[in-house]
Amino acid sequence: MSFRAGNIEKAVIEYSKALDLCPLKMRRERVVVYSNRAQCYLLMKNPEAAISDTTRALCLSSGAARIHGKSLWRRSQAYEMQGLARESLMDCLEFVNGRRLKYSEQGKDGRIPNYAARMISMQFSATWMYNIPEEGFSFSGKPTVVEEKFTERRRKVKRERRIEEGAIVNANAR
Repeated sequence: MSFRAGNIEKAVIEYSKALDLCPLKMRRERVVVYSNRAQCYLLMKNPEAAISDTTRALCLSSGAARIHGKSLWRRSQAYEMQGLARESLMDCLEFVNGRRLKYSEQGKDGRIPNYAARMISMQFSATWMYNIPEEGFSFSGKPTVVEEKFTERRRKVKRERRIEEGAIVNANAR
């Protein structure tokens, strides 16, 4: 009742007491309590504690038929608060995939919720591996295999553009 009344700190204490009283064999109930306490931590701007609780909830739900979606979503939010875009993106994608599977099993349309679509878009933009470097960008240090392929592809595209523009004269035409 404290959570609905807006007393988040008291709700955290009550959820902690509930975890102390809840037997370990009641996994589903513990998943919900951990996830709810994580929501409180998110509202209190404590992403570390939220990640800890959601990870515990996800570990407890891993033996179930389906992973706990709210915990995935809440952990995605906590990662986002910490600036961990890749981790946030991965949890958000897993959350969306779980919803899609859940609703398709029920014969319903498993659309991506607007809030999840916004988060995915934001994290795609923030995640380097999905961004194309600007012109003149150079990789520092020794390039990875992915970077080498990217660089080769960029050079090929530039060369093809120059050929189309007539900047490179074909050696056979001389």
